[in-house]
Amino acid sequence: MEQSYEFTFAFTNDALRVSKHNLEAGERVFSAHLALSLVPLDRSARRRALWGSPLMTTRVLGAIYWQALWLWLKGARYYGHPGKGKGQS
Repeated sequence: MEQSYEFTFAFTNDALRVSKHNLEAGERVFSAHLALSLVPLDRSARRRALWGSPLMTTRVLGAIYWQALWLWLKGARYYGHPGKGKGQS
């Protein structure tokens, strides 16, 4: 894909906004935006962040490993990155 990317970051005292634009031949072909609100990092906020969606986390991990098992049972082989040998990072 012959695309370039344009990022914009906007910080305020209570928010963060991030925009990403994919450009192809100088024209936007895709845009994505993220808006976050800052909250105090007190005990209750940490608890909500940690326990807010444990079932979704478990579900996603389960789905990843289920798919890996399914591929393994079908005989799929793992091929590492061709540019990285053992001991390289």
